[in-house]
Amino acid sequence: MKNKYRLLCASGALAATLTAGIALTACDDGFGIVAPSANAENVSTCPEITWTAEPDATLYHMEIATDGAYENVVREGTTAELTYTVGNALAHATQYYLRVNALKEEEDKTVLLNSAESRFKTEAAHATDAPDYTAARTLYDFESFSDDGALREEFPRHVDGNELGVSLVEGGVNGSKAMQIDYTAGNKGWAGVTCKLPADKKVWSGAKGIRMWVKGEGLGTNIEVRIGKRGYQSWAATFSVNNADPCYVSIPFSAFEDIGGGDGIWDLAGITRFWLFFTGSSNSSVIIDDIMLGSDENYTTDTRSEIETRRFAPAGVYDNFDGYANDDEMEMKWTFENMGQYTVTDSPFSTGKALELGPQSAYAAARLNLPNYDFTQLKSIHFKASAGTYVLQLETKDGGVFEKEPLVVAVNGDRTGVNIADLVPRAGTEGGVKFIRQLVIGVKDANGKTCYVDDLTFSEEPFVAKDYTPKVGVLDDFEAYADVQSLEKVWTKIGTIAFELVDSPFGEEGKALKLQSSSAWGVACYTYPNVSFAGITSIRFKATTGAYKIRLVGSNDVSYTAETTVRADGDEAGFNLARLTANDGSALDITSIKELWIELTHGIPVIIDDLTFSDETFTPKDYTAGLIENFEEMTNETAGKFWKPNALANVSIDEEANGNKRLKIENTAKGQQTITLDASYFSKYDYTKTIGFRFKFSTANNVPEMTIQFGSYLNVYTISRQIYGAANNVKEIVVMYDAMKLADGSSGALDKAKVNYMVIYISQWLDSGFAAYIDDFEFLTAETYTPEKVMVDDFESYADDAALQAAWHANNVVLDNGAMKVTTASGWNGLQYNFTAAGGIGSEDDFQNCYAISFDVTASVDLNLIVKLQRWGNAKETMVSVKGGETTHVVVYFNQLTLSGADDWSDMIFNYLTFGLTYYGVTDITFDNVAFLRG
Repeated sequence: MKNKYRLLCASGALAATLTAGIALTACDDGFGIVAPSANAENVSTCPEITWTAEPDATLYHMEIATDGAYENVVREGTTAELTYTVGNALAHATQYYLRVNALKEEEDKTVLLNSAESRFKTEAAHATDAPDYTAARTLYDFESFSDDGALREEFPRHVDGNELGVSLVEGGVNGSKAMQIDYTAGNKGWAGVTCKLPADKKVWSGAKGIRMWVKGEGLGTNIEVRIGKRGYQSWAATFSVNNADPCYVSIPFSAFEDIGGGDGIWDLAGITRFWLFFTGSSNSSVIIDDIMLGSDENYTTDTRSEIETRRFAPAGVYDNFDGYANDDEMEMKWTFENMGQYTVTDSPFSTGKALELGPQSAYAAARLNLPNYDFTQLKSIHFKASAGTYVLQLETKDGGVFEKEPLVVAVNGDRTGVNIADLVPRAGTEGGVKFIRQLVIGVKDANGKTCYVDDLTFSEEPFVAKDYTPKVGVLDDFEAYADVQSLEKVWTKIGTIAFELVDSPFGEEGKALKLQSSSAWGVACYTYPNVSFAGITSIRFKATTGAYKIRLVGSNDVSYTAETTVRADGDEAGFNLARLTANDGSALDITSIKELWIELTHGIPVIIDDLTFSDETFTPKDYTAGLIENFEEMTNETAGKFWKPNALANVSIDEEANGNKRLKIENTAKGQQTITLDASYFSKYDYTKTIGFRFKFSTANNVPEMTIQFGSYLNVYTISRQIYGAANNVKEIVVMYDAMKLADGSSGALDKAKVNYMVIYISQWLDSGFAAYIDDFEFLTAETYTPEKVMVDDFESYADDAALQAAWHANNVVLDNGAMKVTTASGWNGLQYNFTAAGGIGSEDDFQNCYAISFDVTASVDLNLIVKLQRWGNAKETMVSVKGGETTHVVVYFNQLTLSGADDWSDMIFNYLTFGLTYYGVTDITFDNVAFLRG
């Protein structure tokens, strides 16, 4: 062996230095020429030169010469690779000398690290025997590769694709060496290996096709075989590994499609690239062996169908999620889109596991990877799910989509699904459901919620969806639920609301649902799959006292609402669907309803039971206040709770000789006794239609002032009465709202919708022995109350006009068909009626407890009328407006009269009643039926 030299030279001076005749050869460190081998014969005229690596080398300089001194160099080149292909053909049948120098570039010089030499002889100009291009030829049987590294040098991963593993295994044909590809599904959608064919594998002339031995996992991995010539012109054909059994896949070149990149001319004489690309929706492994070029006999028939044989989707439960040890195993089959969370957890529908999903947008999806299943022999797909709206899609291996929506689950744990025949192809989707690579369960409108999917089933039977169309009768009496968890499979919560199953408080055995919202809004929601409520007239349920709102939400998200109030526990809350109003002002349309809401607008707990759909009109209970207490069921103890006395009063129940019970009020000292009605009474009734109230009242003592206050917070009205002596005419107190005055510190008209306050003040000056009695406390409406009239003058008793004029102290009045007609004189006109001489308490002219004056008046013109009551030097008066052309029934309340004179007014005995008017002109006015109203 010759000595090893290190040759230093300036950059660019390498060629001159190497021709100095210094003989160098390989050292003992392993650097040397691999191909052509030393003294090789019949070497190609365009040989591919390869060598081993020299440590620290950055460049390699290759020279081919016709002499051993390298004075006649015919080919040379510099590269950083370990290979160099001669592009310009050498001469045939010629001896050549080959030298490769390993170089290292430094800042100002190039260092020769090592050199290796060899020699070879090119092939003859004309082969003695022509190649048999019709015979099968092996491209790769992988037996020559020593390890994984050698294989990866020949078949490197395409760096632009997803991750992909390349390894040498002994799992090929009959256990021989083969190439295993471990494909990883990812966001790029593909992965690949490339192969730059060596010179001895580039000529494919005469071949009719290509075949290879393939063994996959039957997961539907698609393999694209791509070949190309110089200029990057490429052709490709694809097959799918649906079958897990190994077989030879034969593809004639007639099945390859031009995918561009060059001149488009089919030329098998110079194939330079052989690539394999992999696509699929799941991770998979594929073993490839015996890649061969074939003859007419072997490769003119496309036999890809052997490995693309359809795999029929198996009937039965395909995934119940019980078999996954952890989420990592689950994620090998399932991928997710727009899900904040996804995990396998205990099923809320069964004793096993389920897939828990947490959508983070209006549409999220769980995608199950399938091995290109054929669904044509199945009838349906269905699964259990939480209440909500879903989409089911089957995606083909070519990217087509068959889908069905919406799928609605109304009750947690119910099944939803599709019949295969009902799946609709998207635009551009071709073929049928023969090669399905993914099943997609889409979740709609559940952003931020948690939902579950379980028992995904492929079935040979048609799927019959549960009929959620409401039927007449009890929808839910809450008896079937073992606990709140089972209840929440049917009813879902919206807003801040809590569910509790309780014993029914409505006089019947069984369960009821307690609802409580921790804020001013909470909803119990029952889901429907866009059903029609057209057959339902009303919805009703038993309930405790409270305000309720019902809402039907349409599939177009338009909601229809109505409100009702239950004022007594156990009464029915009800809604006629005809009176529901839309939140957007549109017409009522209940033909496609997706949700029923029972809505609370307060934080007070309520209980409901027996939710019922009816084909009859609901008539709500009339809570208009009537007789609210007759004291027959009250005891001394409860009397003090409902009519709360102050320190100067005691209350008890008094029973009369006839057995009638009444409330007794006794004094503990002189002063003002007070009883306050408990507000719980007011929550039971509706006062909006009432016009006043009355109650029976009796006492053996004088009551110089009884004051009654009624209303709500800062909206209190008041009235006062005087009662004289034991023999008075007061048998009941009648209070009309119009007779009451606004109390000091209050404002506004009486708000009858918010009544929650009543106090009775009784003033007396006895140290002891005072007693008063109240019974039959009743609210009045215009329909239920006719006032008692104490007639003053009905104009029926007068013999002639003179008698009438004497009674009314006026010359311009005459009798007119049982009435009094007044013909005005221009200016002031007055009529004065004198009462009879004052009698005693309880006599006919004792007008105490009369609260108004009533009369009929007819005028042809508009005018103002003064009404005045006088008692000696004191008087009360008011003015009322009379409209011309119509008969008006006028009621003048004492509280509307303005007091003049000394403040010792009494309503017991009066002297005069005066009607006065000023009219400048002549007109006729008729009066009739002048009376007091007593109560």
